Amino acid sequence: MLSRIVVGVKRLDVDRPVLGLVISLASETGGEVHVVHVRQQRCSKGGPSYDETMEDASRVVEQAVFELRMAGIGTNGKVTSTLEGRVARSIMEQADLFAADVIVVGCRKHHGLHRLFGNSDRDTLVRLSSVPVLLAPVESSQRPTDGAGELAGPRDLAP
Repeated sequence: MLSRIVVGVKRLDVDRPVLGLVISLASETGGEVHVVHVRQQRCSKGGPSYDETMEDASRVVEQAVFELRMAGIGTNGKVTSTLEGRVARSIMEQADLFAADVIVVGCRKHHGLHRLFGNSDRDTLVRLSSVPVLLAPVESSQRPTDGAGELAGPRDLAP
């Protein structure tokens, strides 16, 4: 039964359909949800930096947890940090700790060369996860913005 659900979220303005799917699934199964948001650390000549502040990351988790609880779903959440390119492994670690039955993440449609050669965190998650991974489509036309209102870079995985 799919009663222990891990959901990876990156930006709620894009991932709302993912939360809607998780609410439906958890309501049907009487499930519990663990929300995971992964901050990525980039290494450069100037030293390590993160793709967002801890406050921004915490806000994403708090908002997702609030929406799930308002729908009557038992939930908790966590912000994790990892090196860039290791998002899938971080989500899998959280799924193992939570003893998840399923992982739910959003995915955008890609075309052309990116589709053929792109190695996304989503693909890694699907290939290596020990539990089923449910990919929830999200609109690729909804480009997320950073806190300053600028367009954020493309993302394959919504955590």
